[in-house]
Amino acid sequence: MTGFQSITLNDDLVEGLQASEWFGELTRIIQEGSNDDAEHAIRRAIYWFFDAQADTSPEMQLVKFWSCIECFLSFENEGKTTTKIKRGLTALLTFGGYGFASLDTWRDLEREIDALYELRSSAVHDARHSHVSDRDITTVSKWAAWAILEVAGLISNGYETRAQIKEQTDRLSAMLQKQSTR
Repeated sequence: MTGFQSITLNDDLVEGLQASEWFGELTRIIQEGSNDDAEHAIRRAIYWFFDAQADTSPEMQLVKFWSCIECFLSFENEGKTTTKIKRGLTALLTFGGYGFASLDTWRDLEREIDALYELRSSAVHDARHSHVSDRDITTVSKWAAWAILEVAGLISNGYETRAQIKEQTDRLSAMLQKQSTR
């Protein structure tokens, strides 16, 4: 990703951040350092998110943003890890409390997730390079940020483990897939 943006945090923005549910929950998770599985996954995801931003290779940025997302969805998949990650992210962004995507557009979102995950796979498994655009990185970084916020929201609603979160995303993903066969 090229360029850099800055934001001035005036009193209104600071007050708005402090009043938002996700900001307080993320601050608590980072500062308390509990060993709950879901909270530990958030801290790992934040690590990968910031590491991706510091990297200068577009392919590695993309891989690291995907690693951020995988912190929540890449376990207990019985050999279907790639599918579960892609469908889990689609479900998280479609049904999540922060309204990233809608039921009307979930198929488009799933197709885009599939295409951008393939770019990640090409970089990791085929050592491919020069195939990732700034737009690709921006899109996956946005998904990673929303995934962190959505999981923080689930934690604030009592979820303690990735297994609980995954059970929910698997259930919601199955609902979407069932809808697509109609």
